[in-house]
Formats: sequence, structure tokens, C-alpha cells
Amino acid sequence: PPRMHSQTQTPGAVNAVDFTIPAWAKKITISIQALKQTGNAHYQVQLNGITSGYFSRSTQISDYSIAPTDGFNWPNNSAANVMTGHMYILREDLNYTSDLRSTLESGGYFQLGQGRLALTAAPSTLRFKCGSTGVFASGSITVICEG
Repeated sequence: PPRMHSQTQTPGAVNAVDFTIPAWAKKITISIQALKQTGNAHYQVQLNGITSGYFSRSTQISDYSIAPTDGFNWPNNSAANVMTGHMYILREDLNYTSDLRSTLESGGYFQLGQGRLALTAAPSTLRFKCGSTGVFASGSITVICEG
């Protein structure tokens, strides 16, 4: 039978929050609701504390895009933005694909993105962070693991 595990955090004034990922997880859904930070750095999702080796592309529907290698990223170019959206991370063997990051920010911009990361072991942690600057100001983050 399918398994499911859900965790929600409403972070205080911290730069990052960590979630536990069960070894059996094949699909990880990250949902952000009215998320806001004090800085203008991009939000990042990192597995197992890994900070390199990601192939990630994100585009804001305008003339703005990023191509980081330190995590699966959501563009954020203003501390005034309030973000709501989803990211799906799918497991195929030990290769993880971030697919269809879709976000609507309060400024009216829509973002999309995809990425991938190869691991040597199943992830046990997922870190959601405010890039290198800023801390969470409001909103919530939910991580749902399915297997």
C-alpha cells in the first residue's frame, strides 16, 4: 500500500528550516503558502545538506532567469514579495528530478523551473532556506512524502 508522511512548519526569524525525509519516499511535494522573507535572495531546497552538483533552472515570466548549482531554486528578487506555490521532487533510483516549480508572487510574476541531482544514498533531510541573506518573515512550508 502507498505510504504518506506530511510535515508543516511556520518558520520564525531563521534562515532555514529542515524536514525529515523517509527512506521509502519516491515523491516529495513542497508547498509554500504566503511565504515572505526579509531579504531578496532566492529560496533554495537542498537534499542531505548537499550544496553543490545541482543542475537547476528557474525562470520568472518576464526577462529574469537563474541557473544555480547549489540547490533547487525559486527566484525571489524583492523582500516585498509574498510567494505561494509548489515544487515536486521525484526519485528514480538515486537520481532526483525537481519538476514543475510553479509559484505566483504578490508582484504578479509567475515562475517555473526544473532541475536534477544525483545522490549516492536516499535523502534523509530536506532544507528549505532563504538563500544567503534574509530570514523568514511569514508564511508556511509543508513537505509531503509519498512512497
